[in-house]
Amino acid sequence: MHGKHLRKLPAALSLSTILLAAGVLAGPGQPGHMGPAASKEGPRFEKMAERLSLSEEQKAAWQALFESGREAAAADHKRLQEIHQTLRDMRADFDQARARQLTEELGAIQARQALRRVEHQAAIYQLLEPEQRERWEAAAERRHERDHRGHGPRAHGTDATSRRSGEQ
Repeated sequence: MHGKHLRKLPAALSLSTILLAAGVLAGPGQPGHMGPAASKEGPRFEKMAERLSLSEEQKAAWQALFESGREAAAADHKRLQEIHQTLRDMRADFDQARARQLTEELGAIQARQALRRVEHQAAIYQLLEPEQRERWEAAAERRHERDHRGHGPRAHGTDATSRRSGEQ
């Protein structure tokens, strides 16, 4: 089992080198957010590692995937912050051509992040044994259901009409 994972590691690392940042870059509450708690030492990683019964070798490979994309993620994150700030500052003196250029760059960065996220997930998937993949997919499904339930005014027991009229 373990030798097979080591043979997959170079391909997984090369895949993730251009991808990984997406989890780090997504903000809290956004799909794929991988803040400080997602590091190997963090409780989220340890909880996932335990649920999947990851070997020490798999944990190390998983961590290497995260580390490999951190620098690119940080650069993209910084640029996104700069773009958002420039767009906010533009409210007083709007320049449509400059705004268009910045939003196009914003879109390119976000597309790159999405690609990194997908590549990263594929690389991790390749590190897992079939039974671990099943558990990972089940956890992903539960997370998806949790993250996508309860949106909109009716989700909290009220509808738009009663909220406008002050009724609850």
